[in-house]
Amino acid sequence: TTAMTAVVAQKPVLIMNFDEKPDETDYVKNGIALGVYNRENLQATLIRLLQDDSELAVNRAKYINHYLYRIDGKASIRIAEEMIRLLGGGE
Repeated sequence: TTAMTAVVAQKPVLIMNFDEKPDETDYVKNGIALGVYNRENLQATLIRLLQDDSELAVNRAKYINHYLYRIDGKASIRIAEEMIRLLGGGE
């Protein structure tokens, strides 16, 4: 998703949800995005986010480690090695 890419790129994320339904993602709950739930708060929240996203930055590394493990370009290698291990090879 675009928001996940922004988190990986260490960019601020703003989730706009004006339909009174629960958020479809956990970005706000996990502290890596700010949520805006009514139009009246949009401008102030956007300005706040652009001026200082340090409160979100603190949570990015934890989120990446928990959900994405590592951002090192070697995910496919790890998956292939685990598949070989599970199939009984590569011992």
